[in-house]
Amino acid sequence: MSESMRSAVEAIFIALDVTPPPGPYGDRQEFGVDDVDMMLSLAPDGRTVLLEGALGVLSSEPLSAGAQMHRMLRGGLALAGENRAALTLPEARIFEQIAPLGGASGTETPAIRIAAVARIAEGDRRDAVRALEDVMQWRRLARDTLGDGAGPSASGGDVPMAAIDPSDFVIIQP
Repeated sequence: MSESMRSAVEAIFIALDVTPPPGPYGDRQEFGVDDVDMMLSLAPDGRTVLLEGALGVLSSEPLSAGAQMHRMLRGGLALAGENRAALTLPEARIFEQIAPLGGASGTETPAIRIAAVARIAEGDRRDAVRALEDVMQWRRLARDTLGDGAGPSASGGDVPMAAIDPSDFVIIQP
């Protein structure tokens, strides 16, 4: 068991006012905070720990997914000065998933999960709590963009473009 992992787990659970789970912790520890699935894992260097929080899933409709991603990235610019957690798309084959965006209208993309990841310095309990705060700050931003749930239609507003009749629109020109 890594001392860094033990330190991170204990610091985060104590900050959440919850009794830390009994050890040993191994290289990975999963838990939840509110509606966010969290995972602590030992970084490849074997000394630091990564905290990953699942933020949600982009819409299955390509144009909506692109707009959601754009809003997340723009909102992330405001966080850049104070938040060190990075927005990630954990799926390894992300470009293959986004490729259908150039396809025909109504083409659905596979679910693309968004997460935030922060690195916790070796044995630094305050850094573990700060990492948790940073990930949760990303979740607040994601909630505004993706909705309260983690599903692609959680916000209730996703309507596939193929289901929209152009005759429903009114264009007003001066």
